[in-house]
Amino acid sequence: MNILVVDDEHTIRDGVARTIQTVYPNWTIHTAESGEAALQYLDIIDFHIVIMDIMMPGMSGLDLLQQGSTLNKNIRWIVISAHSDFQFAQKAIRYGARDYILKPIGKPKLIELLQKLEIEINEENFVRQYNLKLHNLLLQAKEMAFKEWISSKDPHHEYFNLDAFRAQFEPCIAVLVHILCPPLTSANVITLSSQITEQLNKYGEAWTVHLEKMTFITLFTSDSLKQTKLIDESMYLMLEQQIQVLGKCDIHITNVVDSFSYLPERINQMLDMKSIPHPKESYLSSEEVITTAIRYIEDHYQDNLSLEKVAAIVYLHPVYFSQLFKKITGKGYKDFVIQLRLDQAKKLLITSQLKVVEVAEQVGYSDLRHFTQIFRKVVQLTPSEYRSKNRIIHC
Repeated sequence: MNILVVDDEHTIRDGVARTIQTVYPNWTIHTAESGEAALQYLDIIDFHIVIMDIMMPGMSGLDLLQQGSTLNKNIRWIVISAHSDFQFAQKAIRYGARDYILKPIGKPKLIELLQKLEIEINEENFVRQYNLKLHNLLLQAKEMAFKEWISSKDPHHEYFNLDAFRAQFEPCIAVLVHILCPPLTSANVITLSSQITEQLNKYGEAWTVHLEKMTFITLFTSDSLKQTKLIDESMYLMLEQQIQVLGKCDIHITNVVDSFSYLPERINQMLDMKSIPHPKESYLSSEEVITTAIRYIEDHYQDNLSLEKVAAIVYLHPVYFSQLFKKITGKGYKDFVIQLRLDQAKKLLITSQLKVVEVAEQVGYSDLRHFTQIFRKVVQLTPSEYRSKNRIIHC
């Protein structure tokens, strides 16, 4: 955790820093004697918490708060001041301060506040990491579905639902990039995929998948391509130039593919022309796909979660997804979602002051009567009866 203490009085500045370091020896504490010096720190270090005096020579604490908030929106600002004037506190809170502490600073009050902020920051980091993991899982599902669809050479494969691809990349051109250099490491593959996509995104919309070994396939489209379904020679040259910037490689670009269902054939033709081994057909790992779907459901259980919608998220045909879901989890999709929502509802009923109708809305039911019927059917009690029997008393 990075902390910045800003105060023109060195005794207060150093005292606050010592207090924090004593309680949190693993935290990194920086100090600044002015708003100007603090602003320089904010430009180079990502701070979690800034504790600052509101009245300083030169740049005031309020000015620092205004300018610093634009550099890092995630900072928690704590204002300390000898002034109890409500207007100062009001301005500080309006500018984004989390708390306003009067001098002399009480150590218990400061530590209590830091403890609360630490919990809040850790929870946010957990959510951020969870969302990143979910995002990466969804990308993996997208890549696996596309690669297996290509390797099957069947534009109407019964397992897959590629409507999202179709909406995004019809019409499109496919760009094959074969790297002519020593074997790529896993890190090289991720970096190069991103670089190819970034280069082509300057001119439209691109998405890149690594087939195997040294080969990448990129789908590219643009507004003009969607309107005209034509691409001129200068565009082909531009795409080649943008990719060749990344290193020595062999490139082949298809003509415009009007219908997404033609892509397996076109891509496999390119692989044949370049004498590149075709990707081996390897069916999706059932556990990975269903794990990804469950992660998505857990993160969006309040939303409208039709089976068709979640199946499309992992690029599978709804019927196949339904069969796979029950095989892996032992539960039907609908029953799984209902159980998840009711588990969340139970927690809210016994730990919150929310009304039953509010609980229903928070777990994905806009109709209170429908929620009550489902709850009673599964739990054998109405939501109100369940709350009465299991209520946690709030002081």
